[in-house]
Amino acid sequence: QLARLLFLTRERTVKRKVKEWMTAIRLERRYAKNEILEMYLNQNYYGSGAYGIQAAAQVYFGKNVEDLNVSECAVLVGLLPAPTRYSPLRNPKLSEQRRNLVLRAMVTVGDLDEATYDSLTAQPIVAPTIEGVAGAKSAIRIALRCSAPTMTFAGLAPRSEEHTSELQSH
Repeated sequence: QLARLLFLTRERTVKRKVKEWMTAIRLERRYAKNEILEMYLNQNYYGSGAYGIQAAAQVYFGKNVEDLNVSECAVLVGLLPAPTRYSPLRNPKLSEQRRNLVLRAMVTVGDLDEATYDSLTAQPIVAPTIEGVAGAKSAIRIALRCSAPTMTFAGLAPRSEEHTSELQSH
């Protein structure tokens, strides 16, 4: 999926598919799974003008990504397939259902116990006010104009755009 995100067009050609495949192989050879996940989360669109996990954390929760709790992280992961549809700002009930699905998947793979799942799913999703969202979007626009490095997930070291251009150039 990261390889697909690295290419700007969505054209359906054999040439593009081969490039995606080659990029995926390079990614797997060069980076650990956590690094690939980090790059994927930083390349993705989360809706409401938020590109990357840090921007999404600001827009939806008014926080830095390292300050998110498990429930908030599950909301952001839940946005990935359809950001507008699962937005806690537009569809709070659907967003909550999606968050709970992500949390259930975490139980299934052993990353979360049943008691924690029950506790987290009992909590409502608390998104910022419209004013907070507008302020976060404004801060994101300013950061983009200043060419700030891409923020990362879970407090990992910042990545520069050279990773993307280097992978696409081969």
